Amino acid sequence: MPSRPRLFLLPALALCLLAVIGSARAPAEPSPTVSRPPASTAVGGVVRETAPSPDVVGTAAGVAHRSGLLGFRWNPCRPVTYRVNARGGYRGSTADIRSAFRRIGRITGIRFVYEGQTRRIAFRTRLDPRTDITVSWATPRQVPLLRGAIAALANNAVVRNRGIREAVKGQIALDRTTPIGPGYTLAGPPTWGQAFLHEIGHVVGLAHVGDRTQVMYPTINRDNHVLGLGDRLNLVAVGIAAGCIPHSWR
Repeated sequence: MPSRPRLFLLPALALCLLAVIGSARAPAEPSPTVSRPPASTAVGGVVRETAPSPDVVGTAAGVAHRSGLLGFRWNPCRPVTYRVNARGGYRGSTADIRSAFRRIGRITGIRFVYEGQTRRIAFRTRLDPRTDITVSWATPRQVPLLRGAIAALANNAVVRNRGIREAVKGQIALDRTTPIGPGYTLAGPPTWGQAFLHEIGHVVGLAHVGDRTQVMYPTINRDNHVLGLGDRLNLVAVGIAAGCIPHSWR
């Protein structure tokens, strides 16, 4: 029987900043190297600022990703489970988060399975061992990484599996104090729906891109309420089209 791949908690690959047009708070500067939260390989975030952040996704070596991909993916041939800590979220937020996972799943071909609530807080407590992805609301006091302009964070644990970087755990922290609207719209001011899609995009392996009409642009704005062609092509690239991962860790 082949041995299981060894789990590597790699250095943080990226601090991905997503700006929200119209906030009075100053932007946080992107950094190619960040302190690694537990079980972390990639960090993505939503940033509130008055101008777009630079399109930089840095590796530990300081090299920017321009392809829109972070270099890891989930095994698309196995279900990916998630739980949500809804405490502090707006009414209906869990339904909106589930909708975001369904939208990403339809494009990637990955079957995301909602397994209910959790009490764990991403980036503060240990990840919920019962599920693959933990999503939670928090305040900057609870999760210091949310201080300043950052309104949400996402990261992953990745194994190096016979030449493939396979995601095996993920987490998303959402700043409950961020003053943007609920749900999804096709136009108008930014909403949490855009942020959910953006953060799940990071969790499945997407980096920032330079096109402001794409959800993975560093700023959620009036032009990227829906997943764009570039978003969709990159989601396809990390999904079932990339093939199963043999001897999957999960």
